[in-house]
Amino acid sequence: IAILAILIAIVVMQTSTITDKAAVTTHNSNVRSLESAVMLAIADGHAPKDGEKLVKDEASSDFEKAVAKYLKEDPDYGAVKAMLSKIDENYGNDDAGYTVEVTDGEWNIAPGEVELGDDGMPKLKGSE
Repeated sequence: IAILAILIAIVVMQTSTITDKAAVTTHNSNVRSLESAVMLAIADGHAPKDGEKLVKDEASSDFEKAVAKYLKEDPDYGAVKAMLSKIDENYGNDDAGYTVEVTDGEWNIAPGEVELGDDGMPKLKGSE
């Protein structure tokens, strides 16, 4: 029975790691697609404002509508929400989603790209 319990624990850990790896890949793909859509919207003459949501179906501001024009569908934030909430509980809020952060004229997608740390836990790329 003890050996069976150990084997089950290993399988559960492996499944959790595989799920997190898939969520990281999905999230990073979403971020790269959103970066492309934002660059195209900027090239069209639209300037992002800090905190604007990056969605297709519920776009309201001129910038959001310009970005939405380049999105085939809304990025699937729900598929990565649980993984992102391991980094910051605010990422798991019901109203959480991808946004543009603008600081000193530089823009970034938030939350940014993610990687799995040595401990197997997700973290924002470049963070310690």
